[in-house]
Order: sequence, then C-alpha cells, then structure tokens
Amino acid sequence: MLTDATLCYIENASKQQQQLILRALGKLPIEAIEITAPVWENIADMKNLPQKKYILRINNYKAIRYYKGFYRYVVTAQEPAAEGQLAEQPMYASTGVKCSVRVVGLSRKTVPDMEKTFSQWRKAKRDISFEPLNSLYQATALAFAWHNYGGQSVSTFCGIANHAPLEEILLTDYLAGNMAAIKGFNFTILKKTLEAITDTSIPANKPILGNAIFAVESGIHVDGIMKDPQLYEPYPPELIHAKRHIVLGCTSGRKSIEAKLRELKLNCCKIDTAFILDKVKEKSRSLCRSITDKEFYDLVEMMGRV
Repeated sequence: MLTDATLCYIENASKQQQQLILRALGKLPIEAIEITAPVWENIADMKNLPQKKYILRINNYKAIRYYKGFYRYVVTAQEPAAEGQLAEQPMYASTGVKCSVRVVGLSRKTVPDMEKTFSQWRKAKRDISFEPLNSLYQATALAFAWHNYGGQSVSTFCGIANHAPLEEILLTDYLAGNMAAIKGFNFTILKKTLEAITDTSIPANKPILGNAIFAVESGIHVDGIMKDPQLYEPYPPELIHAKRHIVLGCTSGRKSIEAKLRELKLNCCKIDTAFILDKVKEKSRSLCRSITDKEFYDLVEMMGRV
C-alpha cells in the first residue's frame, strides 16, 4: 500500500493550498493519505473529499476520541530516528486498539541487505508501515522494495522532509509492470503548489519533475531519439504530461537542426542545415550557453531563410 504524507509537512500552507494538494493527490494511484490534526481542520469541509484511506498523526493515542473515523492513527515519535537507525512508532485502529507499527528512519543497509528484514516483517504477520528517510540516498529503493513485498510504504511528493519521493515510487511501480491500467501521471498542480508554498523552484534536472529532463542537445543523441526514443528515455515524456525538447548548442549536429526546424514548422528543404549549424555553434560559443528557440528563429530569419 502506498501512503503519501506530504500534507504532514506543509501545515503552514494556506487552506486553499492544502486542499489543492489533497485534490491532486486524490487523482494519483495511492491508497492512503496521511495528515495531521491542523491539516484535517482545513480540509474537513471540502466537497467531494478524495476517496482514499486517511491516516491521522496524533501526539498520543488518547487523541483518537477527538478525531474518530480515520483508517489508522500513528503516534508521532518523541525523538527522531538517529542516523543509521530505525525507530518504531505505534499505530492504532479507530477503537484505540494497537493494530500495527510504523518503522521510521534510515538504514545503512542496502536493499539487498534489507531483504532479510523485509522477510522477517512478513513472517511476523505484523501490519508494518515503513517510512524510510533519505539521508543515505536510498529511500526510494527501500520504500519501493517494501511496497513490492506487499507492505505499506510512506513517502512525500518531491521527497520533502527528507523522504522517498512519491513520484519516483509511482514511476518505478509503473515501469515494473504493476500499473498496466494507468495511462499517465499529472504532477503539474502538485509541483506548482509546492513551489508556491516553499517559495523555491524545483531543479530543472530533478528526476520526473524537472523541466529539462527531456531536453537533449548532443547531435548523436537527437538522432537516436528520433529513430528510437527508448534508446535514451526510460519512459515517454507524455506519460508525465511533459514534452521532449531539443536544445541547440556546441554539441548539436545536423539532425538536431533538422529536428528543430520541424519543431518550429520551418521548411528545412530551403535551408542549408550545415551552414545554419555552423552559425548555431558560433553563437552558442559566444554566449557560453545553448541558444533559445527565439534566438534560433531570429538567426534563420536574419539569413533570409524564413
């Protein structure tokens, strides 16, 4: 079971922003959404609350009497898990009876090393939810591995609060063949809302979410992608509502020029692509960067080719 805990870490966001996040999460193939009491106060009156299982983070089990009807309750840790260690937190059912355990933290063990631990968790027949942290840069692998075992994995969108990024687990699950019925993922609203909340921009090269992850400049790479996209792309950009973008610069080739001309709907039959390529490289070197689509169009227009 995939659980998202993003809302637990954006308590300072506005009511509208929290509701936008919740609606967007509701459209993703996750089973449960974890929230805190302050967040619940902001979303409880929403119309058409997403049909998901809701887990509430509480300070102690006695708080259950004030917030009834949740799928589960997890008691927040009094002290965070120490680096390299895992800490257990109790989970309760609506009746207040302890029904499962939340394992939080990170491990110095790799996924193959954790296989034994995962097997032990399954044999123990305990309902364990696993919330790996990412200080050792393996939270995604650990969270997906436990999810693949049939366990409950906890993550956050974009990996906020040092968690496994939800989007990476979803794409991994899809590529593993576990989501055959899914046509695509739309993270646009989540991305824009999170950027507004944190007042930061998601890096252009951030896996799955970055604006430039499908940008390609090298001539040989462009040629390869035009012939067979799977040579360079693990999944088509359309799967995440993105677009492939050809960048022109010092490493571009004639195939890059031809592809860009088609992209801009310019008739490449009337254009000397080799000559244009030389001019593109010359301009790119003078600017110490790749050139924009407008700069390329202006360059072609200046040569009287448009």
